[in-house]
Amino acid sequence: MYVNLELELFRQDMTVHKLAKLLCLRETALYDKLNGKDEFKFSEAVKIKRILNTDVDIEVLFSA
Repeated sequence: MYVNLELELFRQDMTVHKLAKLLCLRETALYDKLNGKDEFKFSEAVKIKRILNTDVDIEVLFSA
């Protein structure tokens, strides 16, 4: 669902498992958010951008 976020994860060789651990989330909870079954909190989006250390705008990362 979040194509740009998934592309950035791929570029940085970041697995969902690793990202979930860094966010202190269950892996299934993160998959639900990535697939649109649940929403990301703004604080989670900011933390993901910080973890990825990307120049991509947060609005672009999380556009559907």
